[in-house]
Amino acid sequence: MKKYLSGLLLPLIMVGCGKGINIGTGTYVDSAVAGVKYECGNQHGTTDSAGTFKFEAKKGCRFFVNDIELRIVKDSELSDGVVLQEKNINIARFLQTMDNDANPGNGITITEAAANVVVKIPKTDAEFQTLNTLLKNVSTYEGRSVSAAQAKAHLEHQGVVFLSVNATVSPSTIKENESVTFDASASTGASSYEWKEGSTILSTKASFSKSYTALGSHTVRLTVKDADGNVESKDFSFVVEAQAAPTIWDNVNATSINGDNKIFITSDDEKLYIKLESNQDISNVQLYINSDNSRLSGLQTSTWSEDGFDYTLKGGEAFKLQHAGDFSGVAQADMLSVVGNVYTIDKSKFEYLSENVKVVAFFGVGNSNNTPESGAV
Repeated sequence: MKKYLSGLLLPLIMVGCGKGINIGTGTYVDSAVAGVKYECGNQHGTTDSAGTFKFEAKKGCRFFVNDIELRIVKDSELSDGVVLQEKNINIARFLQTMDNDANPGNGITITEAAANVVVKIPKTDAEFQTLNTLLKNVSTYEGRSVSAAQAKAHLEHQGVVFLSVNATVSPSTIKENESVTFDASASTGASSYEWKEGSTILSTKASFSKSYTALGSHTVRLTVKDADGNVESKDFSFVVEAQAAPTIWDNVNATSINGDNKIFITSDDEKLYIKLESNQDISNVQLYINSDNSRLSGLQTSTWSEDGFDYTLKGGEAFKLQHAGDFSGVAQADMLSVVGNVYTIDKSKFEYLSENVKVVAFFGVGNSNNTPESGAV
């Protein structure tokens, strides 16, 4: 029986000896983390002052503090010389709190005495306060409790770039058929982008533009991911309004009168329209109209830049100017209506109306001793 067994075992041992086992080396850092236990296949131990650990190829790793699991690393994430940078703020906060000298800048050292008081990896401020109380009972511990903000600041100082959404959607209000620009290029740490409205993916680019016809409020969700699989999302809203109805003033250019003072003139088959825009009080404005495009008829004056005005508009009334010195004129019934700053004149009431109409605006009381402050054609 013994002979039979030895003959059976021999080839099994030979097969086992013929298999090569590849061993790699890596480092675990927040800053370099010493005192963390690891199990990586058939390799196990405690990280040294450089954060060094060894692992068996094609095997993952598990890291512990006092047998409490800290993190798991897949075998696909391991290669010889790999640096495992801790990016989880809660774990980094724990490691920095455990640091024996309260100075993670010179590396993190977790002593065995400090590790022995750990019963769980804290997640809340209250749990971190409990841990800090336990650590204060360790005579060799000279560390301090670290906040999440402090932990993040330290990691950023180490060069860690955290995933964050920094994006704009503009403008916030558009008219139908106009475009919205979506821009997430200022986001940090992102390796992929997804802009989605409802179930529809609009784009997977950092920035793009899109025109809209559907009226109302729209909400678009941006989701960004980093290389470690972390995800951040943010919603953006904007409104699409109907285009304003066409008006008689569309594409009508104004003639500047005097700085911010402007006159707009347009017409249709039946009406002549004059719109006045001014930074002055227009309640007393008077408009003088050369309706026949002749300087030889109507009001004549040597002090104005224009002559030959045939009508004047005062408030809501129209007057025909009879002769060269006539500033007052004869009232014309039902010729004019005024709404706000728009003067609407019945074309049929003009004695003669040229295709070219000249208008002068006068701010003040019209008489032969005053001159218009501004003019427009």
